[in-house]
Amino acid sequence: MDADFASAGLPSSYHYPWSAQIRLCFYIQGDLIGVKKKAQDPFTTLGSSFVVGPQLTDTYLDFGKGALTVAVSFRAGGLQRLTGIPIGELTNKEVDAVDIFGTEIALVERQLRDAWQPAAQAAILEQFLLQRLSRAKALLPFDQAINELVKHHGNLSVEKTAALSCLSKRQFERKCIERLGMSPKLFARLIRFSKAYMYKEGHPQLSWIKIAHEFGYHDQMHLIHEFKQFTGHNPSAIDKELPGSLKLVNLFERGT
Repeated sequence: MDADFASAGLPSSYHYPWSAQIRLCFYIQGDLIGVKKKAQDPFTTLGSSFVVGPQLTDTYLDFGKGALTVAVSFRAGGLQRLTGIPIGELTNKEVDAVDIFGTEIALVERQLRDAWQPAAQAAILEQFLLQRLSRAKALLPFDQAINELVKHHGNLSVEKTAALSCLSKRQFERKCIERLGMSPKLFARLIRFSKAYMYKEGHPQLSWIKIAHEFGYHDQMHLIHEFKQFTGHNPSAIDKELPGSLKLVNLFERGT
């Protein structure tokens, strides 16, 4: 993301909803990002590289005048496979990348700053992660089951997803806490919510009734209940924000 909020006349502060997404972020140039969990709190400035865990609370972000940033969005369970860290330890946190990946992260930062082209920056990150992949845990049926859950927008039952993972329901629930940082039911709800939110950002002309049907909500009231919990607002409030928004969910969860 190469964003100049000052020149574009966009506000620098945004409210970001709950999310199961985990990201490794690097700030290459410009203002460092500020974050807070409560609207009345002051922003805390993050470092130049950090890992964002699952966010099961409101998050407020401030981008200052703008910045050039590069990020890796992990597939569900991917960071835990790569590092062995229980993801529950990262819930609602932004952690310095060095605490997770070690001091070699400083070299990656320098290389990213020297490489101005997106393709070159992507190659640097791929090389860094591929070097660590040899130490990653092997793919399990659990990983395939979670991928199926994501493909179905969260619309698979816990029992069916557990069966796909070749685990009992209780074993599957424990594995979700370790690998995803939350229960499978909450993960499925967040996946469905994020997919619906992203779709609305990309297709603002569509009604919420159609989106509710498209993503497997029982009815519009079911969708409204989920939006209230995960954003603190009714969907109608999102409609008002979209014309001038940064479209944060698409940006952070799909990289657009």
